[in-house]
Amino acid sequence: MRHPKFNEHLYIILNAYWQPLTFELPLLNSEEGWHRIVDTALPSSQDFSDLKTAPLIASQEYLAEGRSVVVLMAR
Repeated sequence: MRHPKFNEHLYIILNAYWQPLTFELPLLNSEEGWHRIVDTALPSSQDFSDLKTAPLIASQEYLAEGRSVVVLMAR
């Protein structure tokens, strides 16, 4: 679902399990890709990304480490 005013599409992963789990990402149209905004399993200098420079996720899956939160944005 997209935000009606800002046209943002977020995918939030909450991995409460103690081991890493692979999550299948929703399909997007061909002009968009998932970008990592937050991954709490990464070192503190890399766990939050600026919206303009957030890294593109090249795969249709994301490996979320145990007991972590991941926020992806489509753009």
